[in-house]
Amino acid sequence: MNEDQKLEFQELRDEFALLTQMIATTMNFSVAGCILVLSFVFPRIETENSIFLFWLPLLVIYPSCLLIASRIQAMHRIAAYIIVFIESNSDLKWESRLLKFKHNQKLQFRKTLLWIFLALIFFDIAIFSFKGYFRIIDIVCYIVSLFLFWLVYRMLNKGWKEIFIEKWNEIKSHEDATKN
Repeated sequence: MNEDQKLEFQELRDEFALLTQMIATTMNFSVAGCILVLSFVFPRIETENSIFLFWLPLLVIYPSCLLIASRIQAMHRIAAYIIVFIESNSDLKWESRLLKFKHNQKLQFRKTLLWIFLALIFFDIAIFSFKGYFRIIDIVCYIVSLFLFWLVYRMLNKGWKEIFIEKWNEIKSHEDATKN
C-alpha cells in the first residue's frame, strides 16, 4: 500500500466516523423531539379532537429515519469502495472481515434503531386509540403510518454494501479495461 492509498484510506475512515456521529446525533434529537411533540400532543387530544395531531410525532420520526437511512447508505458506499479499491491491493482487510462478521451477528444497530422508532409509532397509535379515535380516517392514518414504517424498514434492511460492492467492481473492471 503506497502513501496515497494510506491517505485515501484514512480520509475515508474519517468520513465514516463523521457519518457515524451524524447518525447518533440524528437519533438522539429525533427521539427527544418525538417525546417532546408527544408531550405537547397528549393534553390536546381531547380538546382539539383532530387526527392531524397524530401526524406531528411522525413528522419527526420519518424524516429522521430517511436521513439515517441515507447516512447508512453512504457508510456502505464508502465501505464497499474500501473493499474494492483499497483492500484488494493491500493487507488491510477490515471492511471485508467486518462484512463477514456482520452476517453472523444477531443484534445490529439499524434493527435496534427501527425497534425504537416502531415503539414510538405504536405509542402514538395507542394514545389516539385509547382516546377513541376509531373513525375510518383515523384507521387509515394508522395504516398509512405503519406502511411508511415498512418502507423505511425495507430500505434499511436492504443489502446495500453488497449492492455497492457490485457497482464499484463494475467501475473497477471498466477502469482496468480502459487502461489496457
